[in-house]
Order: sequence, then structure tokens, then C-alpha cells
Amino acid sequence: MPDFRIKYGKAVGPLNNFYARTDGTFSDTDTTPDVTNGCLFYTLATNTATITNFDLAATAGAGNAAGLFEGKEIRLVFGGSGTTLAPSARLLLTNTDSLFDTGDVINFMYHTSAWYETSRANDQSQYSNITDVLEGGSDGITVTRYTKNVGLSGVSAANVLKSISGGATFQSVNLYKTGSNPISVSTSGNIYTGSDVMAINESTGILTLVKHPGGKWCASHGFGIAP
Repeated sequence: MPDFRIKYGKAVGPLNNFYARTDGTFSDTDTTPDVTNGCLFYTLATNTATITNFDLAATAGAGNAAGLFEGKEIRLVFGGSGTTLAPSARLLLTNTDSLFDTGDVINFMYHTSAWYETSRANDQSQYSNITDVLEGGSDGITVTRYTKNVGLSGVSAANVLKSISGGATFQSVNLYKTGSNPISVSTSGNIYTGSDVMAINESTGILTLVKHPGGKWCASHGFGIAP
């Protein structure tokens, strides 16, 4: 069951871990790693496995695993960006984003033979802002799951954004204008604004889009925006 060390304050995991030992490190290809012993686990930077469940091994004759480990909590720290989690009846995530990067942390509790996510923390240093130049006519941009703000400029008087690739479901991105040329957002691609074309027509205008589970980026709110 979970470790608890009190001499130097509350802590989880074995004493001197990653100094004199490497307990709790998952192997690169293990899709159902064993978490029987301990509560703190890590993936390697080289890990590319898709985890579908966490195994528990009850001591022979000691009883049913579902009862023995009811309420067990584990914490998983990601050492790289290659590991993914696959939601299932045994692995219940709080949202559809199952991609993780270096420094991200996720917590689970075991209940009635399944692992329930209780919280997660993304490495905030990964969040980024980008700028992109529309080359005139209809154009697209690419974002990552950590992109928060996108500054758009254009090389001509007709700069239309019609598609956004990348990103995660329910991610929100703020679009704003960085140049003097007008910027329009079109619904002809995978963006939905509620009108055929929406213009970011002020230097202080911002349009916020959220990625729908169906794949479209939908306008949630904005100001300095005109149809």
C-alpha cells in the first residue's frame, strides 16, 4: 500500500528514490504496469506505450484484489511525451485528452476494480503563445495542445483563416491581430463562428475558439469582432 514517511514531512515513494534506487519506473513497452507495491510511479523519456490499465497482484490466499486494494491511490509522473493513456472501463479519465508531456502528473484511486482519475497537473512551462502570418487568401495554422494565444498578421488586404490543425479536445485558443491588415475567420474549413466570415477588425479584438469533440474549432466569445 502507499508509502508514508513522516520524519522529514509527508512524502510518497521509497526513501532515496532516484538517488540510490529507481523503484516504480515503468518499462518502455508495458501497457499494464504493475502498481501493487507503492504509490509513486514514473515513465521513462523513451516510453512509447499506451497504458490501458494498472495491474495489482494480491498475495496468494489473501483475498480478492478488488477488496484488498479498494481506495488505493497512485501518482504517475511522466518522464517524456511518448506515453499515452487509453480510457476504458478499467481506466476512467476526467476528459478526452490522454496525451501527456514531460513533467505532467496524474493521480488515480482504485474503486470496484477500476482506476478513477482524481486530478492531473500539466507542466505550465509548456504553455506557449505563437504568431503566424497568413499569406493572403485562405490559409491554415497549426497549434499544439499547449498553445494558448495566437497572434495573426497578414501580407495583404485579404487574409482569411479557415482551418486549425493540432490541439486537444476542449482546448481553448485566443486569436488576435498583430498587424495592420484585416484578419477574417471563415467557416469554410474546420472553424465554426456562427456566420460565414467573422473579422477581427480592431487592434484590440480577440476571438476565442474551443475545439469540439467532433474536430471543429467553435467560437465561444469575442470582442472587437464583426460579422
